[in-house]
Amino acid sequence: MGLLSDICKNENIELINFTPELGERLLGNSNTSGCGLALEYDNKKYILYDTAASIWEKRFIVAHEAAHHLLGHSRTNTTIAPQDRENEANIFASVITAMILFKKYGGN
Repeated sequence: MGLLSDICKNENIELINFTPELGERLLGNSNTSGCGLALEYDNKKYILYDTAASIWEKRFIVAHEAAHHLLGHSRTNTTIAPQDRENEANIFASVITAMILFKKYGGN
């Protein structure tokens, strides 16, 4: 995933396949299609994402979940409202996705 892999590597975020079995264990829901989840556990950061999604869906999911880590949303002491956290993560993911698209199709 290029840029996203670099961000995750530099920020020590591990990417994990978000399987239906894992979804059932963590969330009580096995429908992980198109889903992602940012987790912080034991001082380690993880992004669970649907590896069966299309490449562009995967990029957006990983960028969105990375935003939660980078912006401090994955910590329990955040004072930002849930919808505001989602909006911030969507904006971040949109910018990263646009950068990837520009590099692939419009930039040198």
